[in-house]
Amino acid sequence: MFESRSTPAATALAAVPLDSYAGLAPDEIVAECEALGRLESRVKAHQLAAARALETSKAASALGATSTGALLANTFGGDPSAAKRMLSQAERLESAAATSDALGRGEVTLAQAELIARTVKDLPGDPSPEQREACETQLLCDAPQLTLKDLSRRADRITELFAPAQVDEHENEHLDN
Repeated sequence: MFESRSTPAATALAAVPLDSYAGLAPDEIVAECEALGRLESRVKAHQLAAARALETSKAASALGATSTGALLANTFGGDPSAAKRMLSQAERLESAAATSDALGRGEVTLAQAELIARTVKDLPGDPSPEQREACETQLLCDAPQLTLKDLSRRADRITELFAPAQVDEHENEHLDN
C-alpha cells in the first residue's frame, strides 16, 4: 500500500547509507544511536495511533478481514501476534494521553510508556483524575533519568501511596524469584 508512496521520512532514511556510521567518531555514533532511538519512539507512537484509528474505524470487516489484528498482520510482516500486541499497546496508551504524547515526541521509549500507562491505569483504590494525572506527570519527569528497572521501582513507590500492603507483597514476590 505505502511502498509506491515516497514519504519524507522514507526519503530521509534512504539518503543515509547503512555503512555511514562506521566513519564517525564514537561520540558521534552514540549521538546517532540516541537520535535513532528517539525516532523509533516517535515512529512507534504514530504506528500505534494509526492502529488505534484502524480499530476504531471498524474497517477490518469492511475489507474482508476477520479482525483488525489480522488486517494489520497482512499489511506488513504477516505476524498476527505482533499485530495483536500492537493493538494492545495502542489500547493501553489511549488512556494515558500525556504518555502517548511523550512517546510521540521521542521523550520516552515504548517500554517506559507502557509501564507508565499500566501504572496509571492500575492505581489501586479509587484515585481521582487529578491523582492519576499527577502520577503520570511524575513518572514522565522521572523516565529520562531512570533505567526501566528503576522507573518500575519508582512506579511501585508511587503505587504504594495508594495501597502500601499490595506493593510490599508485589516486591516480595519479585525478591523471592
